[in-house]
Amino acid sequence: MTARGLVEADIAVGATITVEGYVSTRVATELRAERVIVGSKTVELR
Repeated sequence: MTARGLVEADIAVGATITVEGYVSTRVATELRAERVIVGSKTVELR
């Protein structure tokens, strides 16, 4: 995710992170993440 602008310091212990995505159609225990939101920064993964 660093290539997309999210650095390790952004996701420090205690930070609130929101992950948006959907459940995998192949493996029920997996999530396909489309975006990660940390504070006011949104990182698109697709």
